[in-house]
Amino acid sequence: MNFIYRVSVALSVALSVMILFVVGAGLIALSLGLITPEMITVFGQTLAGEDVPALTGLILWVVCLFVVYTDYRLNQQEKEGVSLHHPLGEVKISRTALIEAINQIGDRESYVKEIKRTRIKSSRKGVKVFFKVVIWTEIPVPEAMTTLQEKIKAYLEEVIGAPKCKEVKVMIVKILHTEVSRPKRKGGEIYG
Repeated sequence: MNFIYRVSVALSVALSVMILFVVGAGLIALSLGLITPEMITVFGQTLAGEDVPALTGLILWVVCLFVVYTDYRLNQQEKEGVSLHHPLGEVKISRTALIEAINQIGDRESYVKEIKRTRIKSSRKGVKVFFKVVIWTEIPVPEAMTTLQEKIKAYLEEVIGAPKCKEVKVMIVKILHTEVSRPKRKGGEIYG
């Protein structure tokens, strides 16, 4: 669903840019005297006699409805969260709560500067987590990422009780050298 949403947004942006480009080019041509207001009137009357405006309007209307529907579905998925089945009944944890918990795990690690753009996908087969991270180079990168992935997986499975954590994908977007002055961390809190 996320892919379809991105494609529909890209199409909407492309259509908007094309419309603005055509209007802008028309205004420039009009101001330079390349076209006259009468030419625009004749062109508009020609189009009005055909099915072009109706078809264009219909296409734009369908794209708009599709974007709204996709946005609604993504918001519904966010509200649904991760379902946990317990003997006394179902427990749902919102994706936002899980993302905040994952960010807090990263805050506790001295080699993690920041966790960004966390995404969580849940299904009956298990939970998948993807996030981007900015790290300090105080320990080797493979060791740091393995430790972080294991802690997040353990947290989701043992503390939260999420069904099997199938995958914890990490993309390192920036590596900072430890020579750069940075705040010292103690138990997740920042001290100057």
